[in-house]
Amino acid sequence: MRLEGHTDIVSVLRFDESGTQLLSGSADRLIILWKIEPDVRDSFHAVRFIGHTDLINDVDFSPDEVDDTIVSGSEDRRIILWDSSTGEILQILGEQSSPITTVQFTPDGFGVVFGTLDGRVLFKGVDTSAEIIEWAENNRYILPCEALGQRDDEIESCSSET
Repeated sequence: MRLEGHTDIVSVLRFDESGTQLLSGSADRLIILWKIEPDVRDSFHAVRFIGHTDLINDVDFSPDEVDDTIVSGSEDRRIILWDSSTGEILQILGEQSSPITTVQFTPDGFGVVFGTLDGRVLFKGVDTSAEIIEWAENNRYILPCEALGQRDDEIESCSSET
């Protein structure tokens, strides 16, 4: 199976929990939601997300029981919430002083944990009135990883000290 649609390097891939949808992000500043049909040779891109101005570093699906939202983080220092069925921007969760290296929804889907190139781990509720909370700082570089532990109150960050 070949998925065509990006015009530059693909920097991130993420399946949904069912394995029937795949998000891809690229240096072409585009996110594509692919509908994957295991028994069909040619899958297709159903939705294109246009709004970032630089390389897409990470993407995540909201938990299935919450809604049809995805989140993305980019070199443009923005975290964007998107409507996965239309590709429309729902909310920009503030612009940071450093590129966003990793993003992940909380298990309940009501918040986003993200890491930045300057070594911070932060939390932002998807409610527009919620403030950004900084949990960690002075990490060398926050790498994409599975950021949430088995319990809802645990966060794991992956960083490089070199």
